[in-house]
Amino acid sequence: MANLKEDRLEKLFPGPSQMAGRMRAKDWSRTLLGPVEQWPQSLRTAVSVMLAAPEPALIYWGRELVVLYNDSARFMLGTKHPEGLGVSFKVVFQESWTILGPLLERVLDTGEAVHHENLLVPLERFGFMEDCYFTFAFIPTRGDDAEVGGIFIIVTDTTAQVLGARRLSLVRELSLRTALRETVEGVFRTAEDVLGKSTADVPFCLLYELRAERARLVAHAGLAQAPEEGGDLAEGRVWPLAEVASSRHEQLIEQLPERFATLLGEGAGGQLPTRALALSLSDAAEQESRLVLVVGLNPRIALGDDTRSFLRLLARQLATSIESTRALEEKTRRAAQLAELDRQKTRFFANVSHELRTPLTLMLGPLEDALTDLREPLAGSQHQRVALVQRGAVRLLKLVNQLLEFTRLETGRAGARFQPVDLARLTQELAGHFESAAHRAGLTLSVDCASLGEPFWVDPEAWERIVFNLLSNAFKFTLEGGLTVRLRREGDAGVLSVRDTGTGIPLEAQPRLFQRFFRVEGAQGRSFEGSGIGLSLVQELTKLHGGEVGVWSRPGEGSEFTVRIPRGHHHLPSERLASESSTVARDAFQRDSFVQEVEGWIPEVPGPL
Repeated sequence: MANLKEDRLEKLFPGPSQMAGRMRAKDWSRTLLGPVEQWPQSLRTAVSVMLAAPEPALIYWGRELVVLYNDSARFMLGTKHPEGLGVSFKVVFQESWTILGPLLERVLDTGEAVHHENLLVPLERFGFMEDCYFTFAFIPTRGDDAEVGGIFIIVTDTTAQVLGARRLSLVRELSLRTALRETVEGVFRTAEDVLGKSTADVPFCLLYELRAERARLVAHAGLAQAPEEGGDLAEGRVWPLAEVASSRHEQLIEQLPERFATLLGEGAGGQLPTRALALSLSDAAEQESRLVLVVGLNPRIALGDDTRSFLRLLARQLATSIESTRALEEKTRRAAQLAELDRQKTRFFANVSHELRTPLTLMLGPLEDALTDLREPLAGSQHQRVALVQRGAVRLLKLVNQLLEFTRLETGRAGARFQPVDLARLTQELAGHFESAAHRAGLTLSVDCASLGEPFWVDPEAWERIVFNLLSNAFKFTLEGGLTVRLRREGDAGVLSVRDTGTGIPLEAQPRLFQRFFRVEGAQGRSFEGSGIGLSLVQELTKLHGGEVGVWSRPGEGSEFTVRIPRGHHHLPSERLASESSTVARDAFQRDSFVQEVEGWIPEVPGPL
């Protein structure tokens, strides 16, 4: 008889699984379902299918929703297993009845299946109330009378996926928003805003900065009120900050400080956190400034590996945002210092140039008179000495003028006056001043300046500086061959090119050619003199016209510099436009100083004895 009963139980609860064995051993007569002999066939079939299912599956039978489940669904009960087997859902899962109860009763009443994805269900499985997420399918199971006798449940625990996605979204938002901040203080305030809206994962947090073992609260979130300034909490004396900072190991704080709960807002699910985790944000214990983050732990989420990994990731992201912003702040501070230094240097150049210009101008007058005095001409040797002084003074005054021009351009005080000119005629005239010097040096000077078809708006004196600087530069580094000056129309722009057959420029030096004071190391030329300001002045003057400069060069073949300026005047400041009939006096000294300097580079050919 006993063997017969065992055979019936084996057929009713088939298989080697743990739950099948427990069901065979259970005294069902002491449960709401009664002896198995009285079970309807529909329940027996449902139980057989449930035990054979590889996925988590449960059965809630009758209006009392008596709980049955397979091995894969044991996680739903936690420590309530196995006592929960054969007990009413209302007892086993009473903490979740307010959420799941209406859904289950709807299935019993209507006979319609219900499906929910990632449903938040509070469960008390391991001695504490836990926020869990499940995807449910509640399927009505018909009894022998064709009425709904119970519910077959297929369940998937999606807690890890839901928490993972939510936490990843939090870290991503923290990263994106703090990346937009330009100051560390801005990062602190943004972190407070982001974390303050994420109390499910970060019930509260406090960020401390440690300097010389003294802590200072720099940011906090999740508190209903800020800690009292100068108090133990504001200065971190209630946390093991120094220990965490020096060891760089996280530390679990099992009990929050006394009266800390009064600072907290509403906790997750009405529960206030009772524990916290302290994490170091600094890579090195010996850093002058170290950061420690104290994060409250949601009492409804277990402190497992996933939660620890999330908090470490959060701490690393916050540390990265702070460090990168600190680097940006330092870079900005250094840039401001360099800019101020540059302004001081510019003012110095301007002041010194003004101080030098007056005495140089006063010197040049008497020197010119002495050299051209026909009544009392200087003797040969004296004439050479005075001429040498005069050339040096001219060169120095030319340099002073260029420095002054450059400082005016940098400070936006360039007094440019743009007017429509025949650019081809002006360029041809300017290039012609170098014809004699080129002939004396044994070089050819080719000037090809065809009409551009319309006047171009330029500042004539600035254009003169552009042409003279490019020509004198080409002359200086061309020892044989020749120079070519060409002006042409390209679309809506006029293009000036000055080409030479000189020594050329190394490729690695070309990107820096237009930098102020840059000179090519080891360049072979007619003279080693030069301030390195000529080409940078060309670039600034070209920009003043709304144009751009370019260079092509190959060592041993020569170089070609191009200046491109747009036609018309719509790109120019209206207050700087002169009328078509106005004329601007040109500086004869500028022209003469360039030509004289170039001629000074040509060695004198001794006459016949």
